[in-house]
Amino acid sequence: EYTLRLPSLREIFAAADSEHSDIVSKTEDALNNSDELRNQLDKISEEMKTATKQMSWEQEKKMENTVQKFGSLRKKVEGIKQQIEKLTRNMLANKIISPQTLEKYQELQKALQDINSPEFQEALKKLEQAIRSLNPQLVRDALKNFQINDEMLRKSIERTLSLIRRIQVEQKLDELQARTDQMLSSQEKVMKETARSDSTSAAARRQLSENQKQIGNELARTEQGLSRLK
Repeated sequence: EYTLRLPSLREIFAAADSEHSDIVSKTEDALNNSDELRNQLDKISEEMKTATKQMSWEQEKKMENTVQKFGSLRKKVEGIKQQIEKLTRNMLANKIISPQTLEKYQELQKALQDINSPEFQEALKKLEQAIRSLNPQLVRDALKNFQINDEMLRKSIERTLSLIRRIQVEQKLDELQARTDQMLSSQEKVMKETARSDSTSAAARRQLSENQKQIGNELARTEQGLSRLK
């Protein structure tokens, strides 16, 4: 016969914190990719300023490669968005998210929507069309428009990263508060049992005393953690 074991509060929060760290890492990678692509765009833009005839094969391939990388970046951001949505659902299901933290998550999802905005996708599409035309002037115009959207993209990724880091800290505060509430409840229960311990054995009283001591120590550590984060 198997007994279903539910994860402890500590385990639930630990899993959420690990997921947060993974999201932070992926968003940092996305920001680095954005910086690299912006540098590539700047170089291409400088080259196109002096182009008067049809684009060369090398220029065409260079630009196509950059556009493909922007497409990959957009997919990466979409993956981060889905991961955040799943994490939010899990935390709501486990009732470990405060209203304040939930509000931050909603702000974060809005930032991610801004990253994959229709304007960015349309600018990327027009750049692809201009490259296929091999017309330098069309490419210059499309590049100028796309660079504006690229700057907005980078700022949105930066904002997303900042929000995720803030949320991770607030989640730790939520965890410490939840553990405090849980331990205070346990401490109250132990104190009631201790009050009735006159009728229990000496061994039982010692166990109750040890439980109370452990709860007190854990509560002190949790309060120290709260003080460091606030």
